[in-house]
Amino acid sequence: MGIKAGDGEHALSRIRAWSISWILVWCAVQPTFAAFEVGGGGAYSSALAGALSTSVESVESVWFNPAPSARIGTSSVSSTHGTLWSGLEESPSVHSVSGAWVSRWGTVQVGYVTLRAQGWDEKGLLVGGSRVLSPRFALGAQVQRNGWDAGRLARHHWVGNVGFIYEAGWLTRKTYVRFSGVLANIGSSLRNAGRRTGQRPRSITVGMQVMGNGRVGNVDWRLEADRWELRAGYESELRDDLMVRLGGRLYVAETVNRTGHAGLGYEWRNLRFDYAFSHSYDLGKFGAQHRFGVGYVW
Repeated sequence: MGIKAGDGEHALSRIRAWSISWILVWCAVQPTFAAFEVGGGGAYSSALAGALSTSVESVESVWFNPAPSARIGTSSVSSTHGTLWSGLEESPSVHSVSGAWVSRWGTVQVGYVTLRAQGWDEKGLLVGGSRVLSPRFALGAQVQRNGWDAGRLARHHWVGNVGFIYEAGWLTRKTYVRFSGVLANIGSSLRNAGRRTGQRPRSITVGMQVMGNGRVGNVDWRLEADRWELRAGYESELRDDLMVRLGGRLYVAETVNRTGHAGLGYEWRNLRFDYAFSHSYDLGKFGAQHRFGVGYVW
């Protein structure tokens, strides 16, 4: 019995879909993350290599620590569109939205991210709140749902995250410092096709931010089981509300992944525009990542 042309095209489509799916799975378990683990943030956070656990400059910090939104000061929303691993024939696309609403009782935060490729669908959702408890201390907590679906395979899990931010204050006339801490994946449960498959490890993140003379430096260190990650970002104003950002990330597990990040940001009235470029030194064959973001502050 011969094979019809339509059957052959369908088979090739299935093979290509599965190939892309397994590449994404490989990237998720190696030192590159699935979108909901890395990129719930957006262009701003990506340009700074995700070193946002102590940042109060962007609403995207809700993906890295639930506490900083307590000190953002103004309600804001940010949306990002990106293409990941441009070296692949079918480059996945990622979309994310981050929001924070400031009230006299505290700050309500929400976030949503989705990644799509042929044969692959991934989503993340978070809801939380934060509050300033003293002039130096703010606390936040959130619930987050992450998951992916690839044909007959699926994984979904709920986690809880808590974090704090501490204002160390002015160490010198021109240098301001704050610290942060995050305990993530509390009470996590994994489900595969509706069946429990295990627990995702808790993680601990500690961070520091140093500000002065229009420049901001962030450093985060994150530990999850036997894997650890170092993130560092630097931001400086060039001129007239035009910002330049640089970042570096080192992730160490069974293998090592080193990535470089760069980006630009511009503020016009209540609007914020951001662009980020990321490239992995160790996974260079997958190509670069590009993210474009727009935000609104009121």
